[in-house]
Amino acid sequence: MMSLLVVGAIVVSIVLGYRFKLNIGLFAIAFAYLIGCFGMGMSPKEVIATWPLKIFFIIFSVCLFYSFAIVNGTLEKLAEHLMYRCRNVPSLMPFAIFLAATVISGLGAGYYTVLAFMAPITLLLCNRTGLSLIVGGMAVNYGALAGANFVSSQSGIIFRTLMTSSGVSDNQAFINARWVSSPAP
Repeated sequence: MMSLLVVGAIVVSIVLGYRFKLNIGLFAIAFAYLIGCFGMGMSPKEVIATWPLKIFFIIFSVCLFYSFAIVNGTLEKLAEHLMYRCRNVPSLMPFAIFLAATVISGLGAGYYTVLAFMAPITLLLCNRTGLSLIVGGMAVNYGALAGANFVSSQSGIIFRTLMTSSGVSDNQAFINARWVSSPAP
């Protein structure tokens, strides 16, 4: 019964969010409080403790920086720059998308952030150049994966942290993480 109530609250949150043009999350938080405190007998502190903070901050940061990129024109400029550079050899467009995704991910953005950032650019490029959506999607995905394992990116930092927490020195962890991110000989 409680599961149906939760699913109903999600549906009502979505409907109210679209109806009043407000963030759906605001309604979802209100329903979480009502269901948690009055339906499940939890304290407000316990309800807040169930909030998935890691997921929230990932979504928040992606939305925040993605909106900056839209407002200041970075997405459009990057797409135009890639199209201009590949104008004489359009078959290189997937490689340019791959390289751009790898560099952005390797600079520290991480896998999911690059997918959220590069997907609209790739769709725009695919529509304007006639590139297959599958090829464009694969270029973004593999580029984000390749860059995510760099020492300076999120996965590289996770690798180093795991190594140092298991007793490996900082210097050796950095060297090992470098070898994780480099291609096999």
